[in-house]
Amino acid sequence: MKKLFLLAATLLSMSVFAQEQGDDNGFGLKLHAGFCGEKYGSVKTDVDLGFGLDADSEAEIDEDRSNTPLFGMSIDNRWYVANPGNFGIAIDARWLDFGIGKSTWEAEGVEYGKSTNVQAGLLMPGVIGTFYLGNDMAIDAFYNVGATVSISSYESTLQNQINDAMNNAFGSLGMDVDMDLGSEDETQWGFGVSHFLGAAFRYKVFQAGFEYNIAMLKSVDWFDDEPEEDDALGAMVDWVDDTVTTKTRFNNFRVFLGFKF
Repeated sequence: MKKLFLLAATLLSMSVFAQEQGDDNGFGLKLHAGFCGEKYGSVKTDVDLGFGLDADSEAEIDEDRSNTPLFGMSIDNRWYVANPGNFGIAIDARWLDFGIGKSTWEAEGVEYGKSTNVQAGLLMPGVIGTFYLGNDMAIDAFYNVGATVSISSYESTLQNQINDAMNNAFGSLGMDVDMDLGSEDETQWGFGVSHFLGAAFRYKVFQAGFEYNIAMLKSVDWFDDEPEEDDALGAMVDWVDDTVTTKTRFNNFRVFLGFKF
C-alpha cells in the first residue's frame, strides 16, 4: 500500500512540473477489444525443491478451448515534459485498465465448461513519445507498466447437459434425473504486473491504435473460504502453498478507439 501512495505522489509531482511544457497535456479514453492467442490461459508451475533446486513446467493448451475478445476500456492522463519541434515526450498515468471476456472448453464436440475472465489494473505509469504531423494530427508511441488483478469464474456445464439428456430420454417414463458428478464452480484470482506497448494515431480529439498486453499473473487465495483442516493435512497444504507457485498467461493483442481531450 505504501508503494501505491508513493507512486501516486510521484505522478502528481511530475504532473505539476509538466504543466509548463507545451499545450498537448490532457485526458484520454480508450475503448478496446483484446484478441487472445492460443496460449491465453496457459498455466506455468514453478516448484521450489529447496537446497537451491527448482523445477518448472507449462501446461499444454486444450485445442478445443475458444476465447472471446476482452472488451474493455482504459483512462489516462498525460503531461508533456519536452516539446522540441515536431516531437514531444510525456509521462503518462493509466489510472484504470479494465477488460472482460469469456472462454469455452469442449472435448469431442461436447462443451464441458465456461469461464468469465476479468483483468483490471490501477496506477500504471508510463511514457509517451509523440510525433506531430500538423496542428490536428499526431502519432503516439507508448509504454505502461503496473499492477493487475485477474478474476476467472469457472462454471461446469457438463453435468447440466447430461441431466438434460437423461431427462429428455426418460421423461416419458415419469423419471426426473438429477445426477451429481462432483463438478463444482470456482473462482480463481491472480495478481502480478502487466506491460503495455503500443501506438496510436490522433486526429483532433479522436484516437485509434493498437497495443500488446503482456501479463503473467501469479495465482493467489485472497478470498478462498476453505474449511479448517487437522494439523497434519493443514501442514501439508501450507507446504504446497509455500513450495508451488502457479502463474497464468493473459497476453492479448488489442485494437482501440477513443478520445484524447
